[in-house]
Amino acid sequence: MKNRTYRWKSLMLAVIMALTLALPAYAEEANEALYVDDLEYRVLEVYELLKNLHVSGVDTETLSEASIKGMLQAVDDPYTSFMTVEEWEAFQNTIDQQYTGLGIVVTKIPEGIAIERVIPGSPGEAAGLMAGDRVLSVAGQPVTEQMTLDEMVALIPKEENAEVELSVGRGEETLQIKATVKKVTVPVATGKLLQGGIGYIELTMFSTESAAEFSKIMEQWKNESIRGLVIDLRDNPGGLLDASVEIAKHFVKEGVIVQTQDRSGKKAEIKVDGGSEVSYPVVLLVNENSASASELLSGALRDHGKATIVGTKTFGKGSVQASYELSDGSVLKLTIEEYLTPKSDKVNGVGITPDVHAEGDLPQLLTALRTAGADNLQVSQSEGQAVRINGVEFAGSVPVLREEGRTFVHSRILASLAGGTIEWKADRQMVEMTLDGHAVQFPLGAEMKMKEDMTYIELNAFKQSYDKFDWSDEAGQLTLTIS
Repeated sequence: MKNRTYRWKSLMLAVIMALTLALPAYAEEANEALYVDDLEYRVLEVYELLKNLHVSGVDTETLSEASIKGMLQAVDDPYTSFMTVEEWEAFQNTIDQQYTGLGIVVTKIPEGIAIERVIPGSPGEAAGLMAGDRVLSVAGQPVTEQMTLDEMVALIPKEENAEVELSVGRGEETLQIKATVKKVTVPVATGKLLQGGIGYIELTMFSTESAAEFSKIMEQWKNESIRGLVIDLRDNPGGLLDASVEIAKHFVKEGVIVQTQDRSGKKAEIKVDGGSEVSYPVVLLVNENSASASELLSGALRDHGKATIVGTKTFGKGSVQASYELSDGSVLKLTIEEYLTPKSDKVNGVGITPDVHAEGDLPQLLTALRTAGADNLQVSQSEGQAVRINGVEFAGSVPVLREEGRTFVHSRILASLAGGTIEWKADRQMVEMTLDGHAVQFPLGAEMKMKEDMTYIELNAFKQSYDKFDWSDEAGQLTLTIS
C-alpha cells in the first residue's frame, strides 16, 4: 500500500508540473498561481483517480465539464459561466445581434400571434411582411390561439436560403407570402423623429456597434429642430460597458460615468472628457428588464442631471464580467467587479427607481414623450395595423372596446396621453384621474367598463373632463388627439 501511495504521489507531481507549464500568460503576473495548496491538490487527486481507476471508464471531457459546473455552482453567481467553443460563438453572435431567420419580431395577441416589428432590410421586409400582420399559418401549419411564440418560431427553417410560406391576415385580407431565410443583422439603435421635433432612439443592446449606430443617428439629427429626446432602454439586457460610456459622452462633457469596486473594496473611476451636451430634455425609458449597461447609463445621466428616468424599477444587475479564453478555446465568463453610479449608489440587487413611474408599454412611451416635451400628441391605429404616434409607427396596440355605438379606450393610455395620473378606487368601483391638477372620477357603468382586469373609459366622457382631448373612430381607424 505504501508503494502504491508513493507511486500515486509521484504521478500527481507530474500532473501538477504539466499544469504549471500549461498555465496561460496571465498566471505569470501572479506567482501564487504557480503553486497548488492542499485543497487544490485534493481536487487533482480525485480527478486523476476517477479518470484512471474508476470501473466506469469515465472520460476526461465529462470529468472536466462536471468539475467546472460544480465549481460554478458553488460560487452561486448567475453571471459567472462556462461556455464551450460553440456556445461562445453563439454568444458572440448574440452580442453582434446576428441570427438566421426572417427578421420579424412576433408577439402574442388574443387571436394568436402577430408580427410586432419587421427589421429594416430583412428578408421579411423584402417579402412584404408588415407590422400588425396576424400570422395564420407557417409552412402549412396553422397558428392557433394556444400556440406559443417559441412553437411558431420553430416552424421557420433555420437553414440559410430555405424558403417558407406564411399565411397572414391584414385587415380583412388573407395573404400568402413566400420568404427566404437569410442571415439577419438586427440594428441595435433605431431612430425615429416624430412630428413636433421629439426624437426617439431605441437601444436593444450595448454591443460592439451600439455606440457607432447611436452616434450616426445623433449626427443625422444635428441640423434638425429637436425639442426633446427619448432613449428607450426597455428590455435592454445590457452588454459592453465601453459602449454605454461612449453613448454617455453625447450628454456629459466630462466627469465620472461609473465607479467600479473589486473584491477588496478598492474603487476605480471611469471618466470621460471631450464629451458634449444637448440643450433639450432627455428621457430614459426603462422597465424591469433594463439591466447592466442600461442601468449604468441611466445612473450616470441622472447623477449628472442630464436625464429624467421614466418607467418601472430596473433589473438590478450592477456587476462587471470579464471573459477568459481557456486552452481549448472554451471561455470562462467571470464576475470581477461591482459597479456604482457616479454618486456611489449601489445598483446590484437594488436596481434604479424611475423619477416618473409608468406601467404598460404604450402608456410608458406616451409618458416618456410627454416628459420630453411633446405637448401635442396624436395616436392613431387602423384595425389590424400597428399604432402610430405623431405619424411614426411603433410596436403595440391600443386596447379598445366598441359597444352600442360607443368607443371605450384603456384608461392608462388616456391618462398618459393627457399627462395625468391614474388610480383605481376599489371601494367605490371607479377610476380616478388627476388631469392638470384636477381630480376626475369615472364610475363603473356608462362611463367606464371593465374587461379582463382592464378598465376602459368612454371617449365622450373623457372629452367632457379634459377639453384638450379630441377623438374620432371611423371606418376602423381610431384617432386620439391631445392639443
